[in-house]
Amino acid sequence: PYAPKYSLGLTYTHDFALGGIALALAIGARWQSKMYFTVRNLDNPRIGDYQDAYTNWNASVRLSPADDRWDLELWGTNLTDNIVKNWMGQGNAGGYTYNSYNPPRMYGVRGTWYF
Repeated sequence: PYAPKYSLGLTYTHDFALGGIALALAIGARWQSKMYFTVRNLDNPRIGDYQDAYTNWNASVRLSPADDRWDLELWGTNLTDNIVKNWMGQGNAGGYTYNSYNPPRMYGVRGTWYF
């Protein structure tokens, strides 16, 4: 339980020098095969104890000067906005399930000053 049979992660990064500014681009993907949450491996679509295979994409763009005194980054995670279960339990009666999920699509800007 809680371990997919297969998973694969790939990330590509590339740095560009633009005069006195460095630009760093990164894009990454993580794929995971079907994962079960109990030893029963129940495939019922209504009360199954599994998470289907999925792929998550993440990306970022970071700017920083040559002296590395600061940087500014635009980032995004789960860019395809997949709904991914990371835990599952079942109720005692009625055949219902309750789940915990990974974060939805998130993005933001991050700035750092180094001193």
